[in-house]
Amino acid sequence: MTTTLGVKRVLIADPSDKSRQALSAYLREKGLEIIEAADGSKALAETLLRKPDILLLDLSIPILPPERLVQILRSNPNTRSMSVFFLSDREESVSGFRQGVDEFIRKPFHEEEILLRIQRALYQDPLSEALTGDSEISGNLSQIFLPDLWQMLAMNRKNGILQVEAEHISGSVYIERGEIISAVTRNIAGEKALFRLIPLKEGKFRFLPGKVGVRRTIFTPSQQAILEGMRQDDELRRLGDTLPHLTDAVAVVQEAREIAAAGGVIREILLLAEFCGTVEEVVNNSGFPDLVVYEALIALRNRGVLR
Repeated sequence: MTTTLGVKRVLIADPSDKSRQALSAYLREKGLEIIEAADGSKALAETLLRKPDILLLDLSIPILPPERLVQILRSNPNTRSMSVFFLSDREESVSGFRQGVDEFIRKPFHEEEILLRIQRALYQDPLSEALTGDSEISGNLSQIFLPDLWQMLAMNRKNGILQVEAEHISGSVYIERGEIISAVTRNIAGEKALFRLIPLKEGKFRFLPGKVGVRRTIFTPSQQAILEGMRQDDELRRLGDTLPHLTDAVAVVQEAREIAAAGGVIREILLLAEFCGTVEEVVNNSGFPDLVVYEALIALRNRGVLR
């Protein structure tokens, strides 16, 4: 079975330019089409015109009150079934809130949390029927995000192997009763491998249901591991040009060799630098997640310990 899903559209209605634009940029980067509105009147017009899949509605929007906006949308057959995520900096009852369809999100929030909730709402229906059975499922990562696939597998407490294949990387995620117990890509296993697979937006996936007989290498609760992988990917992107290139040579400055007696990631990197010739070899052979290794490499180079 191959799943075909189009690009999803989200409307963000928030009077704060700073928070609206920041969230918009983040969600666009994750492959969503974003519409922005600074007030209730604009939100209504854009919703009726462009029919978003989800409305992120800040309860402080001016001009057209959120209660009236929701009332109008609920009375229109073209927008009646649309999910509304209500955003507020305080707990409050929301008129028109539908349990199981809408969401209430307390501000401030983590962008990763918003993304996971959006993905769960957007992609639950197209695959939920297939996931309740025991058939093989396949599709394209450009149409559905790997964290969302896990969400649906977790809700159905599935056992099996989620295989991922992209242009420069392939790997497998092992799932037991909906929990991620291991991940492998090439000769890398555990959270480090999972964190490399999480950000993929291009490529193919295939879920093979059945009992998995692998040693557990991931002990962090799955949702926490997924969120951490997304956070680390965002941080790596933020570091951008400051990251050393994979082909850069790595060498320990002679006078700094005694620092190898240090602990943790610093000690491991300095020991690896003794026999690894490039940044890529150090990153791949370290047991620490890529972000941790890169941050340590940058710090050691800035201190003159590595060159």
